[in-house]
Amino acid sequence: MEVVVKMEGAGKGQEEDGWQTLMLGRFAMVCRDTKTQKARKIPGLIVESEEEKALWTFGEEHRRRQKESKMVALDKVPVSPPADDERGKWLTVASLHPTRRRSCMI
Repeated sequence: MEVVVKMEGAGKGQEEDGWQTLMLGRFAMVCRDTKTQKARKIPGLIVESEEEKALWTFGEEHRRRQKESKMVALDKVPVSPPADDERGKWLTVASLHPTRRRSCMI
Protein backbone atom coordinates (compact mmCIF):
# COMPACT_ATOMS: atom_id res chain seq x y z
CA MET A 1 0.00 0.00 0.00
CA GLU A 2 1.34 3.40 -0.90
CA VAL A 3 0.65 6.08 1.72
CA VAL A 4 0.75 9.83 1.20
CA VAL A 5 1.14 12.13 4.21
CA LYS A 6 0.50 15.88 4.01
CA MET A 7 1.80 18.03 6.86
CA GLU A 8 0.23 21.45 7.31
CA GLY A 9 0.98 24.20 9.75
CA ALA A 10 0.01 27.72 10.70
CA GLY A 11 1.96 30.43 12.43
CA LYS A 12 1.02 31.77 15.85
CA GLY A 13 -2.06 33.93 15.81
CA GLN A 14 -3.19 32.79 12.37
CA GLU A 15 -6.65 31.46 11.81
CA GLU A 16 -7.49 28.20 10.05
CA ASP A 17 -7.32 29.98 6.68
CA GLY A 18 -3.61 30.54 7.29
CA TRP A 19 -2.68 26.84 7.08
CA GLN A 20 0.10 26.08 4.62
CA THR A 21 1.43 22.80 3.31
CA LEU A 22 4.81 22.21 4.93
CA MET A 23 5.68 18.80 3.54
CA LEU A 24 4.34 15.97 1.40
CA GLY A 25 5.63 12.46 1.92
CA ARG A 26 5.02 9.24 0.02
CA PHE A 27 6.09 5.81 1.21
CA ALA A 28 5.12 2.17 0.83
CA MET A 29 3.78 0.00 3.62
CA VAL A 30 3.68 -3.79 3.59
CA CYS A 31 1.77 -5.98 6.01
CA ARG A 32 3.91 -8.97 7.08
CA ASP A 33 2.84 -12.18 8.74
CA THR A 34 4.59 -12.44 12.12
CA LYS A 35 5.24 -16.18 11.74
CA THR A 36 6.33 -16.48 8.10
CA GLN A 37 7.67 -12.93 7.56
CA LYS A 38 5.99 -12.98 4.12
CA ALA A 39 3.72 -10.27 2.74
CA ARG A 40 0.12 -10.67 3.82
CA LYS A 41 -3.04 -9.42 2.14
CA ILE A 42 -5.09 -6.82 3.96
CA PRO A 43 -8.71 -5.74 3.42
CA GLY A 44 -9.11 -3.00 0.81
CA LEU A 45 -9.92 0.59 1.66
CA ILE A 46 -13.53 1.75 1.62
CA VAL A 47 -13.61 4.91 -0.46
CA GLU A 48 -16.66 7.03 0.37
CA SER A 49 -16.23 10.81 0.07
CA GLU A 50 -15.52 12.73 -3.12
CA GLU A 51 -12.09 13.73 -1.81
CA GLU A 52 -11.23 10.09 -1.12
CA LYS A 53 -12.43 9.09 -4.58
CA ALA A 54 -10.26 11.77 -6.18
CA LEU A 55 -7.23 10.62 -4.16
CA TRP A 56 -7.92 7.00 -5.10
CA THR A 57 -8.07 7.89 -8.80
CA PHE A 58 -4.85 9.88 -8.48
CA GLY A 59 -3.17 6.91 -6.80
CA GLU A 60 -4.33 4.47 -9.49
CA GLU A 61 -2.95 6.76 -12.21
CA HIS A 62 0.35 7.10 -10.35
CA ARG A 63 0.63 3.32 -10.01
CA ARG A 64 -0.11 2.83 -13.72
CA ARG A 65 2.64 5.31 -14.67
CA GLN A 66 5.09 3.58 -12.32
CA LYS A 67 4.38 0.19 -13.90
CA GLU A 68 4.82 1.62 -17.41
CA SER A 69 8.15 3.23 -16.54
CA LYS A 70 9.40 -0.01 -14.94
CA MET A 71 8.56 -1.98 -18.07
CA VAL A 72 10.78 0.19 -20.28
CA ALA A 73 13.66 0.58 -17.82
CA LEU A 74 17.08 -0.31 -19.22
CA ASP A 75 17.52 -3.14 -16.74
CA LYS A 76 14.36 -4.77 -18.18
CA VAL A 77 14.73 -3.89 -21.88
CA PRO A 78 18.22 -4.21 -23.39
CA VAL A 79 19.61 -1.46 -25.57
CA SER A 80 19.31 -2.42 -29.21
CA PRO A 81 22.55 -2.58 -31.25
CA PRO A 82 23.01 -0.13 -34.13
CA ALA A 83 21.63 -1.14 -37.52
CA ASP A 84 23.99 -2.60 -40.14
CA ASP A 85 23.99 0.60 -42.21
CA GLU A 86 25.19 2.62 -39.18
CA ARG A 87 28.20 0.37 -38.53
CA GLY A 88 30.03 1.70 -41.57
CA LYS A 89 29.68 5.34 -40.50
CA TRP A 90 32.34 5.09 -37.80
CA LEU A 91 35.55 6.75 -38.91
CA THR A 92 38.94 7.31 -37.39
CA VAL A 93 39.70 10.99 -37.46
CA ALA A 94 43.30 12.12 -37.06
CA SER A 95 42.58 15.77 -37.71
CA LEU A 96 41.18 16.39 -34.22
CA HIS A 97 44.62 16.19 -32.67
CA PRO A 98 47.85 15.45 -34.49
CA THR A 99 49.12 12.90 -31.96
CA ARG A 100 45.83 11.20 -31.09
CA ARG A 101 43.48 9.21 -33.20
CA ARG A 102 39.83 9.33 -32.19
CA SER A 103 36.72 7.66 -33.42
CA CYS A 104 33.66 9.67 -34.19
CA MET A 105 30.41 9.05 -35.99
CA ILE A 106 29.35 11.23 -38.89
